Amino acid sequence: MTTPEESAPDAPVSARRLASGAAWTYGSQLVAVVAQFGYAAVTSRLVDPRSFGVYAITLAITALVTLIATGGLGQTIGRMHEVVPATVRALCTLALLLGLASAAALGLGAPLWAALWSTPSASSAVAVMAISAFVAPFYGLVTGLVRRLGLFRLLAAQQLVGTLLGMVLGVVSVVLFRSAESLLVSPIAGSLLTTLFCAWSARRYLGLGRIRSAVGELAFSAQLTLASLLSYGVGNVSRIVATNVLGASALGYWNRAEVVSIIPFQQLQTALIQTIYPEFRHDREGSERARRVWTDLLVVMGAVLMAVAVIGSIAVPPLVLILLGPQWEVARQLVPLLMFAGAVQAVGTVLAAAIEAIGRFRWVWTTQIVLLVLQIGIAASIVLTHSLVITVAGVLLTSIARQVWQGVVCSRAGYLDGRRLLRSSIITTVVAVGLYGVLAGALQVVGPTLPATVACLLVVLVTAVLLRRPLSRLPVIALIGRYGLLPGRQRN
Repeated sequence: MTTPEESAPDAPVSARRLASGAAWTYGSQLVAVVAQFGYAAVTSRLVDPRSFGVYAITLAITALVTLIATGGLGQTIGRMHEVVPATVRALCTLALLLGLASAAALGLGAPLWAALWSTPSASSAVAVMAISAFVAPFYGLVTGLVRRLGLFRLLAAQQLVGTLLGMVLGVVSVVLFRSAESLLVSPIAGSLLTTLFCAWSARRYLGLGRIRSAVGELAFSAQLTLASLLSYGVGNVSRIVATNVLGASALGYWNRAEVVSIIPFQQLQTALIQTIYPEFRHDREGSERARRVWTDLLVVMGAVLMAVAVIGSIAVPPLVLILLGPQWEVARQLVPLLMFAGAVQAVGTVLAAAIEAIGRFRWVWTTQIVLLVLQIGIAASIVLTHSLVITVAGVLLTSIARQVWQGVVCSRAGYLDGRRLLRSSIITTVVAVGLYGVLAGALQVVGPTLPATVACLLVVLVTAVLLRRPLSRLPVIALIGRYGLLPGRQRN
């Protein structure tokens, strides 16, 4: 049996390589997030909350169809031990068939989809997204292929350029038309351009082939699709109920709050998953390596992201009205809850990706079933209270429940060091909640203005600098240093 110490020499090299790939991916996405803030600042002043609600509904409907359409193609390629051209071409044929079917489902069934959300006015927007549904399988396939080939920098650049060009076209569309449909130009154009860029980079692998050449991969793809559908249900039951009870405008406020809170966390989790997903293939045969590596990953992610959530929950709310405009006060109130939900959700999603990559779909399915039951309770609370805050609090509760359940399942199977992870999670949560309470309380005393917020954050920063030596002895900092992820720190 290999001990952590015996396997340590390779850890810094691997960790630095993966961190570099994630840094390039997240760096491009961070630029996109900053640009997204500017895009949001423009569009939020030109389009009313109801239209943003229709926009959010359309994205949610499209997400369901594209979950089926993509068929887990990107993840299927990502876990391949070897990239076989014949297999990739077979998956290209599957992508074409899935794209045509999903585009037809959205385009022809738009009125029925809109009726499900009790928002008939969303019908035309849903029909427009048939374009995105057709592109989605190819997007998943070619981005997954470029990642599997290790071309992280190229993929980061392609995604960034595609996203930025999509935003430019989106702004022009919104300025001209100021409708829910015009808001869809940005995501449609961004995904289409990125797909074209990646397809050109990996063109020697692409083409049409016989589907039977990928029979082994299709079994994994089918299981992944089922898991994704259950995940969609967990993420959208409360949204559907909230739309029916509170109206489309409520979903519009929720959508704008997510742009400045959860979305940056989702960008980070996407960057990490895209980079490390192929590495999880090493754990398909046993749990010995996973017990150490997975636990280390979750401990570091939990500590770092909760620190970011505390800072964001204090710093971002005063900026919302400045960034989006005075009509988004309701969105401002939702930001702190969504910041913490985003941090917990990102950690849980990375663990879910690891479970998925090793093919433990029973764990995935049981987790989603438990969360669906929880969502029914949250939906009942929405009906009884008519409260959007309760709805958003359900996102945080669901994220916590998923992480706890997955942690227990993986610990029992030997894939996680449950005691170490639990101890770290408790310490991180207590510190984060305590620090948030102190900062929020101080702002209530002096007034939650932007200058006061900046002053509080500067006090925290100066304190951290003054206490940097004691802080460097914290277990999580030592863990980051052992993997060679801090300047000047190497594992002994």
